[in-house]
Amino acid sequence: MNKQDWQVLCGIIVGFIVFFCIAVVFNTLDSLDRRTLPREPEIVTVYDISASRTDQIEYFYTEQGWYKGCAEFACAAMLLSAYNYPTSIPMLLEFTEFSDTDFVYCYRGNVNDSGTIFSEGLVYTVNSFLDSIEGHDIQAYALVESQWSVVEKNVHNGIPVACWVTSDMELPTFIDGIVYDRYSLYDNENCVVVTDVDNESNAVTYLDPNENKQEVTMDLEKFIQVWSSCGGMAMKIDSATV
Repeated sequence: MNKQDWQVLCGIIVGFIVFFCIAVVFNTLDSLDRRTLPREPEIVTVYDISASRTDQIEYFYTEQGWYKGCAEFACAAMLLSAYNYPTSIPMLLEFTEFSDTDFVYCYRGNVNDSGTIFSEGLVYTVNSFLDSIEGHDIQAYALVESQWSVVEKNVHNGIPVACWVTSDMELPTFIDGIVYDRYSLYDNENCVVVTDVDNESNAVTYLDPNENKQEVTMDLEKFIQVWSSCGGMAMKIDSATV
C-alpha cells in the first residue's frame, strides 16, 4: 500500500469515527430531552375564582371502539377543555409516540383494546399538541415523586389534576417482569381527573373516563392509598409562565 492509498484509508476511518460520535451525541441529547419534561412539584397558581378551571371541564370517555384503551388521552382532553382548548382523543394520538416496550415516555399497547402511558409520556404528548398551536399560554406538567399535598393544593386552587389509579380502585396488579425506567406496569391501570377534595367529609371527587363512569365520589384515604400504590403519578395543565 502506497502513501496515497494509506492517506485515503485513514480519511475513511476518521470520517466513520466522526459520524459515529455525532450519532451517539444526538441520540444521547434526544434521550435526555425526552426525560427532562416539565415538572412542577410545589409551585401552584392561585386563581381569583374558586374552581375556575374544574367548572369548565368537558367530559370525555373511552367508548367500546377503536380507542377503548385510551383513558389517559380522555383525561388529557378533559384538562385541555378546562382551558378552552378543544381537542379529541384521536387528535392527541397524532402527537403520541408509540412503543412495544416503553410505557413511561410512550404509549405501549393497543388503542383498540388496552394500553398504557404514564404521566411523563402524556405530558410529552400534550405539550407537543400545544406546540402546534400558535400563541398557546398553557403547558402540561408532570407531578411525579411528589406528595398528595401537591395534588390537593392544585385542586383546592381550581386546577384539575389527572391521577393514575386502577380501574377497580383496588391496589394495582403488577405484571411480573415488565419494568421500564424504574416503573412497573400494572394490569388494572386507569387514569382519572380529580376535580374536588373535601377534607371535612374525607372525600374525593373525580371524573372517570373508563366505560363512561363519569363523576365518582369516594373515600379520600382509599383514593390516596390506591394512587400512591400505583406510583403517585399525576399531571396538570397550568399557565406556561408558572
